[in-house]
Amino acid sequence: IAPERFGGLSTNFGHTQIFSSAKIAKDIPEFQPKQNLVKSLKENIAWMDKHDRVHRNNDDDLEDRIVSAIEALPSCFESN
Repeated sequence: IAPERFGGLSTNFGHTQIFSSAKIAKDIPEFQPKQNLVKSLKENIAWMDKHDRVHRNNDDDLEDRIVSAIEALPSCFESN
């Protein structure tokens, strides 16, 4: 990723981690994540919007396409 474009993301997502729970579920079948992926992503985007952390660039629709792709994720990702 080009640092001049996305350098600020390290402060936004410094502690955000996305991982597959498949390995832990194999060892600990009763493990249940407290947040689902889609809900977490939508909450992060909403927080960034509210706190004016989303760069506005009318000449480039990359961010809009990313948000649209997240919003279009199948509902199977929304269940816990």
